Amino acid sequence: PNASGALPSSQSISAATNTSMEELSKRIDQFLDVDELRLANQITTVDHALFRQIDPSELFVFATQNGVMRLHMTNHPALHLNVFLHRAEDVMYWVVSEVLVCAKHAIDEQRFSAARGSTMGRGGAPAASAAPGDAPSMQRAQKVISKFISLAFRMLEMNNMHSAFAVLCGLRHPCIARLRRSLWAGLSPATQNGFDELSSLFEFSSGYKRYKEYLSAIPDADVYPVLP
Repeated sequence: PNASGALPSSQSISAATNTSMEELSKRIDQFLDVDELRLANQITTVDHALFRQIDPSELFVFATQNGVMRLHMTNHPALHLNVFLHRAEDVMYWVVSEVLVCAKHAIDEQRFSAARGSTMGRGGAPAASAAPGDAPSMQRAQKVISKFISLAFRMLEMNNMHSAFAVLCGLRHPCIARLRRSLWAGLSPATQNGFDELSSLFEFSSGYKRYKEYLSAIPDADVYPVLP
């Protein structure tokens, strides 16, 4: 997020494909340098401001419309709820964008290494190439995934279920799921266990059981729940 708390939109995903390797590497390093606690606090501060603007009557409007929210309507009867819901979408696409930036950098690095190895092979033995999961750029991509999982847990500590779930949705996005064999295979057991724990907490097929138990155990404090 920038200083105002704004997050990249889904357009960032396509924009990343036109970025040089050097720029991608710099962007990844900048993200990895940000402290998770500070980032979680910034996101939660924005969520707090948006959540407090929601009038209870907006929830009734949302329920009676069967969850159908019309986008970009300034006179919408549940305007503030609509903004809060789409804030989660911004967070989700931000996660997707950052992970895909890492994936693109890893792919570009592998292609460059392969081309260089092929060139060297013409004058002698080809250079040995690292396994995909062992490439430095792939390891950095795995660090980014690990950082997002840590970020989600930091937001849970702040009772921000809304954005913690959005981060999980980003990591579950089909664009990221396609990279599971290359990116996720090299994650540490602790990181994988953290992802599984998040997935279990927000598993809604069992009637929100674990999520309800988690909420009931939170002391009386500000909570930013997952909204449908």
